[in-house]
Amino acid sequence: MKSNVVKLGAVIASLLSTTAFAVPKSFCSDHTCKNTMDIIDQSYWNKVTNGNPPNNEQEQYKPDAPYVNFNDSDHIITLTAKRDGVGSHPYTSGRINTYGHIGTKQFGDHGVVEAEIALPTTEGAWPAFWMMPDNTCGAWPTCGENDIMEWSGVRNNNRAYLSTEHGSSTPGADGTGKGSGNLVPTNLPQGEDLSSPHYYAMEWDLTNNDTKGTLKFYFDDVLFYTYTLQENGQATERDQAITRGFTTGQGFHPILNLAIGGNLGGSTANTPDQLSMNITKVNMSSLAATPSSCPRPDVTVDRASNGEVTLNWKPVTKANSYSVEDFSGGPMETDIQSTTFTDTTTAGNHGVLKYFVVSNCNNQDTGTTEVDIPAQETKLKF
Repeated sequence: MKSNVVKLGAVIASLLSTTAFAVPKSFCSDHTCKNTMDIIDQSYWNKVTNGNPPNNEQEQYKPDAPYVNFNDSDHIITLTAKRDGVGSHPYTSGRINTYGHIGTKQFGDHGVVEAEIALPTTEGAWPAFWMMPDNTCGAWPTCGENDIMEWSGVRNNNRAYLSTEHGSSTPGADGTGKGSGNLVPTNLPQGEDLSSPHYYAMEWDLTNNDTKGTLKFYFDDVLFYTYTLQENGQATERDQAITRGFTTGQGFHPILNLAIGGNLGGSTANTPDQLSMNITKVNMSSLAATPSSCPRPDVTVDRASNGEVTLNWKPVTKANSYSVEDFSGGPMETDIQSTTFTDTTTAGNHGVLKYFVVSNCNNQDTGTTEVDIPAQETKLKF
């Protein structure tokens, strides 16, 4: 959503060609969702003010009603665009986000975010449901961006773009191959109208054994696209950026907005003077954990005659970094890139000591070795 020049990669227009879409259905109706939080309440959201959005858009954002309206009693968020602006931004509209309130990091390495939305399907409209990292790592898109749904009135016969991932090692760049776009499957029932409520969801799973993880995208609980985050020499700039978003970027938070015109909205010559986007559900959930692929470190201990302790361990496959915690679980050093740690605070102390050495795989601290050092002992192996 954010790119100044939207360049979409390979477009898949007819995935799941034999699947029939039925009544709109939530992801959690068929999956084991845990700790589900209904975040449609306005206490989770920030209302955005922006007088000059990117992408050649023709709206400005204001936080007031009627542009942003929370009806907590009826459980509805309505974003409305009105032709009441001036100059190059003739429309005023609404945009909200949950930055600082809630995001993927609160739901661990495997979870889902989902919204039920009725779209304004008219020329000039560009409604979107997407995610940005809490920390942009200096400049977009070095920590990625995940677009769950964008409706376009000017491309591919008024269809919805789903699962567009942006990422680059170069701030401000989103060149060819760094953004991929997919269309909602073309086998919707005859006469189906996206202006009626439908569910749009993204599942993230960073516990995959063979990759950095996967992002899966759903329309009415039907999986239609899986994006794999590769690692090592197989990782693209986009893969690396999105992976950074879940780690350095502190996870992704949801955004909802109704843009007008611009690169995907197109001409506003026939756009109504007022149009709305109705959101009736926004949920985030953890999913049943899969076995961790992060082994415990194999630790050896050297204790010098002056009492200083050095912990050494063998490299752990898939570990991004290591950390050492003290007896209470408090951090002594984090983001260790080597396989050794020396505690100089124990000089002169020959008493009993306890450490926890943690291997961090995909930001999941599950490979933990407890190290107990009895008094006067040296060169213990665990």
